Amino acid sequence: MKKLITTITFFVAFLSFSFVSSAQTAADSANVTFQVDMNGVSSSFTTPEVNGSFNNWCGNCWAMSDNDSDNVWQVTGKVLKNTAHEFKFAADNWTIQENLFSGDPCVVSNFGYTNRTLNVSSDTTLGVVCWESCDPCGSGPSAFNVTFQVDMNGVSGFSIPEVNGTFNNWCGSCWAMTDADGDNIWEFTTLLAPGTYDFKYSADNWSIQENLDTTLSCVNWVLDSNLAAGYAANRFVEVISSDVTLDVVPWGSCAIANVPGCTDQNANNYNSSATSDDGSCTYDVTFTVDMNCSGLTVGSVFATGPSDGWSCGSYALTDSDGDGIWEGTFNLPAGSFEYIYCADGWAHSEAADLLAYGTNSGDWSCTPVTDYWSFANRQITVGNTTINDTWGQCSACIPNIPGCTDSTATNYDPSATTDDGSCIYPSTSSTLISACPDFVSGPAAWPYVLVATTIADGAASQASQTFTMNVTSLPAGGANFRVFKTTANGSSFFGNPVALTLGTNSITVAAVSFDRAVKFQFSSGDVAFDDLSVNGVVSSCVTPPPAPSTSFINACADFTSGPAAWPYVLTATTIADGAASQGAQTFTMNIVSLPAGGANFRVFKTTANGSSFFGNPVALTLGSNSITVAAVSFDRAVKFQFSSGDVEFDALSVNGVNSTCVGAPAVPGCTDPAATNYDPNATTDDGSC
Repeated sequence: MKKLITTITFFVAFLSFSFVSSAQTAADSANVTFQVDMNGVSSSFTTPEVNGSFNNWCGNCWAMSDNDSDNVWQVTGKVLKNTAHEFKFAADNWTIQENLFSGDPCVVSNFGYTNRTLNVSSDTTLGVVCWESCDPCGSGPSAFNVTFQVDMNGVSGFSIPEVNGTFNNWCGSCWAMTDADGDNIWEFTTLLAPGTYDFKYSADNWSIQENLDTTLSCVNWVLDSNLAAGYAANRFVEVISSDVTLDVVPWGSCAIANVPGCTDQNANNYNSSATSDDGSCTYDVTFTVDMNCSGLTVGSVFATGPSDGWSCGSYALTDSDGDGIWEGTFNLPAGSFEYIYCADGWAHSEAADLLAYGTNSGDWSCTPVTDYWSFANRQITVGNTTINDTWGQCSACIPNIPGCTDSTATNYDPSATTDDGSCIYPSTSSTLISACPDFVSGPAAWPYVLVATTIADGAASQASQTFTMNVTSLPAGGANFRVFKTTANGSSFFGNPVALTLGTNSITVAAVSFDRAVKFQFSSGDVAFDDLSVNGVVSSCVTPPPAPSTSFINACADFTSGPAAWPYVLTATTIADGAASQGAQTFTMNIVSLPAGGANFRVFKTTANGSSFFGNPVALTLGSNSITVAAVSFDRAVKFQFSSGDVEFDALSVNGVNSTCVGAPAVPGCTDPAATNYDPNATTDDGSC
């Protein structure tokens, strides 16, 4: 209540306030601290204030302060004890003010104004309340929107209807209704606290009012000897725990009014007041037509049909990004819409193309309006939708893009639709045993020998000895290998022959406690292989295939086994590394995919007293992931543990050393320095020299 409603009332209130102010003493006054939470206020403001009957609604004379900047504002003022006061919060000298709703426990409504109430008998600090609420912020809604609707068609002699009831003390025209769309169905929306309220519709400050029959289902009546009829008959509304929109009812009746209009909430012109659909709904329809397969170069494209008299000028499409796909959105009435596309003012039309397409393919799915020999037109059912068409056909446009379509080729083009014979394939890197200098001569039956260790290697010869070979082809009749080794007393031992097979072949000779020789003898030099290693050292006889561009943790040998919850471990340093272990330890990984549910890593390290420390789990994310464990002054171990092996990465380094589990993408080109087109950046020869 910003101002009292009449000059006389305001004057009397002013005199009363002046008298009270001059006569008020400490004995009959109390200090009251007001508090309001402004955190939810969307309107711009600088300084809140308290206005009320105790300060003559003075504007900013009781300005509030916020000393701790939490946006909860306070002010303390002196008011008369044991006196009914009204007040509300405002800001910046009434620039904004609370809009309080009737029915809340902390308010009272008089003369169409709703204000907070106050009556104290001693010094009081009021609780913090939210702006426009009786409760603290975040305590949930204490009132709900209620929308009243009355159909005034057939009622004459009025200007503006209004809602009167127990919620506004039957105030007259204070809750005036509006008719925004001019259909003579008037509405008013307000906030009401939960409860049951009596009300009725009237107009022009009670100039006319409803005369409700007590037998109507929407009427609540009570005896009232103060009324000529001896009773009061009013409508009623119950607010429980949600917003309420009352049905549109005729003046003086409970029957739901028949309000024609669009009842589809998805339509552009949906009418929430309509009770019967009159077929007036309209919708946004977006038409797109792909011109890339038409063979035409056009300056304009239109949809056209019976709705525009086949004008080829009403429904214009555009191609703002120049991708050959034209688009336009139009507001169309409900029902069927028949059309085709034309271009450049009927210089081009898809009519003949659509007929030919349907005739040749038997596909008339996009042209249901046809006689199958002279015309074939498109038709859709209108709704909020996007139509994706291709000029002259029902199937999608697949443009002819020549290129290499073989994904195994080095120059594979995923955008190519037609193979033009340009594919280039990587050369093989297999080598024969007879062509590899890693093999030395042996006895006639075993002419090729791979030396793993000799007695001259000393203590190193005592370790286990392993060879691994990936065989790509075998001679007719196959080939074998066997183990030769010396024993503790210096004699020779020959193992049983073992047949070589296509794929991986490997054997490990166990460690011993004496110096010895170990060799692997082969029966044929016509065995081709593309991978060979002895005791982990890769042979230079073959060019190893490039590392893949990506790898999974579970496929990368850099990771060792860990505990069940952290099964993959990346070792940065160990105590055995001595002083080097004291430096900062870093891993960096660029992740390209994560398993469903994600994955974590954590740091393991040993402390100065030798105990173990486990860091908190850290979620891995797509992109770069990195962590550095700070340097210390003692030897220690540092490891990074991972919860899943299904993490895919394309870069990994530990302390600046890149992992060999992934490599740079192959660069095809001429790798022969003697060629005129030698490419020093090429990593794979593509036969173009």
